Amino acid sequence: MSVESEKWRELLPAKAVYTFFDISFSCVLNFLPVFFNSYFNKFEIGVIQTLPCLAYIIAPPLWGAIADVLQKQRLIHILCIISGSLLMYSIQFVVPSFTWTCVMVFLANFQSTPLWPLLDQAILALVTELGAEFGKQRLYGAVGYGIGAYLAGLFVANYGISWAFNLNVIFAIPMILSLSFIPSPDQSHELSPSSAKAASPSFISGLGIIMKKKDVLGLLFVTLLGGIMFGIITAFLTLNLYELSNSNAQIVGIAIACETTSELPAFYYADRIIDKLGTVKVLAISILAYGARLTCYALMTNPWVALPFEFLHGCTYGLAFAASTKYVYAEAPRGTEGVMMGVLSAMQNGFGRGIGTIFGGYLYNNYGPSFMWTVADLGVPVALVGLYMFSCSIPSHEPKVATIKHKELVLAKVVYTVFSFGSSSVLNFLPVYFNTYFDKFQIGLLQTIPCICSIISPPLWGAIADVLQKQRLVHIFCLVSAAVLMYSIQFGSSNFTWTCILVFLANFQSQPLWPLMDQAILALVTRLGAEYGKQRLYGAVGWGTGAYVTGLIVANFGIAWAFNTNAIACIPTLLLLQMLPSPDAPELVDSSKAKATTFSEGVRLVMGRRDILGLLLVVFLAGIMFGALSAFLTLNLYELSHGNAQIVGIAIFCETFSELPAFYFADTIIEKLGTVKVLAISILAYGARLTCYALMTNPWVALPFEFLHGCTYGLGWAASTKYVFAEVPRGTEGMMMGILSGVQTGLGRGVGTFVGGYLYNTYSASFMWTVADCFVPISLIGLYIFSCTMPNHDITTPDEKKQLLYFETKTSLNLPFNQLPTLRVDDKATYAQSLAIARYASKLAGLYPKEPLIALEADSLVDTISELFNAVFDAVFKTSDDIAREAKFNVLNKEIFPRTLEQLEARVVGPFFTGKITFADIYLFNLARNTMANSNINVRISDYPKLEQIAKQSHCSNCHG
Repeated sequence: MSVESEKWRELLPAKAVYTFFDISFSCVLNFLPVFFNSYFNKFEIGVIQTLPCLAYIIAPPLWGAIADVLQKQRLIHILCIISGSLLMYSIQFVVPSFTWTCVMVFLANFQSTPLWPLLDQAILALVTELGAEFGKQRLYGAVGYGIGAYLAGLFVANYGISWAFNLNVIFAIPMILSLSFIPSPDQSHELSPSSAKAASPSFISGLGIIMKKKDVLGLLFVTLLGGIMFGIITAFLTLNLYELSNSNAQIVGIAIACETTSELPAFYYADRIIDKLGTVKVLAISILAYGARLTCYALMTNPWVALPFEFLHGCTYGLAFAASTKYVYAEAPRGTEGVMMGVLSAMQNGFGRGIGTIFGGYLYNNYGPSFMWTVADLGVPVALVGLYMFSCSIPSHEPKVATIKHKELVLAKVVYTVFSFGSSSVLNFLPVYFNTYFDKFQIGLLQTIPCICSIISPPLWGAIADVLQKQRLVHIFCLVSAAVLMYSIQFGSSNFTWTCILVFLANFQSQPLWPLMDQAILALVTRLGAEYGKQRLYGAVGWGTGAYVTGLIVANFGIAWAFNTNAIACIPTLLLLQMLPSPDAPELVDSSKAKATTFSEGVRLVMGRRDILGLLLVVFLAGIMFGALSAFLTLNLYELSHGNAQIVGIAIFCETFSELPAFYFADTIIEKLGTVKVLAISILAYGARLTCYALMTNPWVALPFEFLHGCTYGLGWAASTKYVFAEVPRGTEGMMMGILSGVQTGLGRGVGTFVGGYLYNTYSASFMWTVADCFVPISLIGLYIFSCTMPNHDITTPDEKKQLLYFETKTSLNLPFNQLPTLRVDDKATYAQSLAIARYASKLAGLYPKEPLIALEADSLVDTISELFNAVFDAVFKTSDDIAREAKFNVLNKEIFPRTLEQLEARVVGPFFTGKITFADIYLFNLARNTMANSNINVRISDYPKLEQIAKQSHCSNCHG
């Protein structure tokens, strides 16, 4: 019989016990809210539903600690199953007394809540021992949960609610029988060679271990935030569906069955997804799925609309549960698994679920389910912030965004998201707000004012930031003042003149924010050698999310909340911006090399660059089309839909979704096609969109064409921004980025907005779109002019020419494998590859071990040291850009050298690596004496005493022998 067949037989009880266990508890847990609804009000139901959460806080860690101390995990498990089922069955006999119901619910959950972590611990111990995948066993729990809910729904619909309790007891019997075939986790410890080293801590000492692990604390914080959303869904979704369906119990079972079906692929592929993406990204997917589900519930009036969104449960629960459980089990010291799994369960199902349940009950009872779901939806951005905090605390062995480089890039993504969310919340709804007070021509004038500000303020503030070398200070000042002034617009709407003044001041401070932000991120990604587009796409995420969420809020609470949302979003943007390195910070820019220029000098510099002038012409022409779109598309859709504010949010959401692949692949596409072809794609996409708008009579027809926004804006913006940032001299980036923004969102957008407002008001929206469409061929002509002015970047420095000459002529030097170094023997044969030559020389000198295992150790040490050589060689000789070279040395000094030297230190037997000197010790001496002598390497061999001793002894003339 094959090994896989034997594993299948051993894993079969695991699948069976998960199935019966989840059938048993799904039968009763999903119908408890329906049962309680016959006797208590919504707030009382919320209190009762909070009791399991209180039990989760205490019982799982306590029973887990008892099982760890007594080494009787299986006995504790069976005791909890039997007592939990009996107590759960007894709940139906104490209603309608609210007090006795609370007592019985608490006792039942005190015994049943430890069952989940105890079972997961048992299965994780089994799959770890067998080398199997946890998710492929856990998915059978999802099967059982869905079957139990559906069966209970049928029984309850036909025979009454008491059958939910009956089925729970009936399926507890095969659950216990299946569990007896699974080895107890503490038996696995006894068989494990490492079990003797594992102390069994008490409950208090187990908590002490957790408190010292920052990564586990970070994960528990994320779990708490996710648990709040999870608590509201589990407590009130079935009740909400039950009420909306006029007491149709079957929809409850169908909804749970849909959720469970989604868990099957989620759990089946969970281990592979976690291995590929890492814990952080998997949890991010889960949180975003929560956002989609909660938004649906907040809007639904027909309960059957929710069913497709129930398939996201595989992400919200399946992937997240597998990721967090596997992480905690892997990080828990041997003998403390029960405590650690219990604490994880307590944090999600106790604290988090408890908070969500009790506040959810209060909101449901006093304001209705729609308001409750909307408030719960606000937990999504908070959870994402918590996830970032967790990602910063994960140790290096976890596959994650853990390097310094990636941590900074995560921060760039978050600040783009939050900043764009706030800006989108107000900018997309200003035309709708103005439409209440002014006619179309006045709206056109108001929409032209931001364009005038874009002409003046971005270059001006950019030049000030360049001259003062205070980019971050200027950025923060503009952010705060813009938020205050934008909020003030709503107080001057009764007077057109005052509105114009406030709009001008607000935009004068807000328009520089975009180029200042792009400058900061471009400086960061250039230093780190990362891709700008993959950071910028998160601005699209924030923009679309802000528009959609604000659309919901405005539809329910009024247009004033567009301004409120923008002001609220300013606070986290400010905090995140403080954490982002400033472009003029010493670690990013060598200020001694950067000549600070005045505004007039910068303008003269631009006038001397024909390629930049050509690009600005293209940007100006595209800006005219962009201006008409950004100013009047939302208003046109709003009017055609008879005042439906949601279509505004949906349209912007479609636009933003299209930006994600556009920005993600922008750098790759630009590198492959070039700036000219990418801009051509952008212009042609403008033509398709404008033609659609000119012909449409139904606003919903425009939505598919909104996906072309990824080309019109995403690719076009990335191409022009990257080109300008790459071409400008050091120290003028702020001003030049401001000029680019001024031409597109100032001159171009201003012309488009002003003329568009006149055409919209005098003729019609269709005529306005037709006129704007005429700028497509004109823009293509401008693009041809730009292509004729682009310079060819030749290598002109002597050193660069020598390097180029070598790489061009080395194929004619008849080198083995076309590379250096080489070894010429007896002037007859030439050999290559430095490591091979080193081994050959070591054998001649008696420095290559004769014993195979010692030779293997020496070879592995030499290969490791060679990786350090290659990394330094790449930074010194293969990286021409100063910022990129500095970024590589930053990673070498902070990550690669410390980590590798620490690993090498651990391999030292003494006094040399393997006890006697080998060529590995000579390699280390060369590393310490030559490579680490590079002025850019600030790591010192003296920080590693064993390695320093090897280097000193290898230097002695009498060390061998």
